Amino acid sequence: MAFSLVMLSGCQSTGADGKPLTAQEIAQKREATLEMSKVGLAALIKQNPAIKKDIETAPGYAVFSTTNVNVVLLVLARG
Repeated sequence: MAFSLVMLSGCQSTGADGKPLTAQEIAQKREATLEMSKVGLAALIKQNPAIKKDIETAPGYAVFSTTNVNVVLLVLARG
């Protein structure tokens, strides 16, 4: 138990400057993440309404944002 608490204390959120976030900043990030998941699920269900039942009966699911993912696109053309 004590080991778990020590490990969890090292898993805190930090800002861009590397400093720990305040409780208010953590709450704001959590709310933004929850809102992103609601919007993402709503968009998925709008595209495929049959998936709603699968989501509701699933033991769990995850929703990811790709806004912070860098994509490299290489386009080559020969004339």
